[in-house]
Amino acid sequence: TWLVDFAKHLKIKFVFLERDALLRRLVSSFHNKAAPGEAHTLDPRERAKLAHMRVELPTGIRLTRELDKERIALENLLHLRDKAAGAGLPVRHLTYEELNDDHSKLDDIREWILGDQASDPRCAPDHRNTTLKVHVGPVSSHVANWGAVEETLRGTRYEHFLSE
Repeated sequence: TWLVDFAKHLKIKFVFLERDALLRRLVSSFHNKAAPGEAHTLDPRERAKLAHMRVELPTGIRLTRELDKERIALENLLHLRDKAAGAGLPVRHLTYEELNDDHSKLDDIREWILGDQASDPRCAPDHRNTTLKVHVGPVSSHVANWGAVEETLRGTRYEHFLSE
């Protein structure tokens, strides 16, 4: 198709970054809606304020529907990744969890994207700590109505996310 040809012609490389943990992904999404524009602040005071902010998730069927939407969005992303790789386009796939466990993966991706230019001093990474980890700790500590969420998810396909 024209898009594949276009991407090959321009030597576009694709990086798919996603979050494995659907419940944490949903909490993050609700958090971003509750505090729009603040999710990626560099101000340490704002980050501290955000870290203590708790969101209220829907419960019952509304919660499982929201998680279904997140699961479908993730499946679509992975399908797009597989389709791009199947078309011979250069593709890398990372999760936030992998980046959190191994910080060198970000440099690996930078070098893969830049190729020979990665050694150019102008392309050197800025190693200031700009990692914004707002939702650290168990997901339960970021949900105001955790008891109701836990009750909703028991016995469902999403129960395993309760132990995140």
